[in-house]
Amino acid sequence: MGNFTVKLEATERLNFRPDIALLTVKTQDVTDALKANFTFLTDVPVVTFQNGVRSDELVASLLSRKQILSAVVLMHVTYLSPGEVTMVFPGKLVLGRPFGPRDGQLEKVAQILNQAVSTRMSDNIQGAHWLKLVVNLNNALPAITNYTMSQVTKMVF
Repeated sequence: MGNFTVKLEATERLNFRPDIALLTVKTQDVTDALKANFTFLTDVPVVTFQNGVRSDELVASLLSRKQILSAVVLMHVTYLSPGEVTMVFPGKLVLGRPFGPRDGQLEKVAQILNQAVSTRMSDNIQGAHWLKLVVNLNNALPAITNYTMSQVTKMVF
């Protein structure tokens, strides 16, 4: 794959109204991040990027459900130092509407995100979040045993 540099502006506090907001904080920080940027998020599509299953409801407690799009990240990246991210597995994004059907706005955001990373749309984004949660539960076994998933599977079966 090689190395490449992407220059982008990322900020904790908005000072302008963006075309799209990517909410990329941990779930426990979602509410505070939205409150801190609320002034600039009126009618802006907000894409949640949290693992787990609570984020969309937290966002809906502060913003209109029509604004919310939800992403499931199916790639593996490592962040070791400021400004450097290593992509270990170049997967994809799954994007959907947690509180409504697919629409033109979802399709437009998917097209934009697809320019950076392979993006597909889902009509059941909540199911995709739950599936990722269940699959990620398997990560604990290699972590606590220091074996690969293949080795763990062979021990069990």
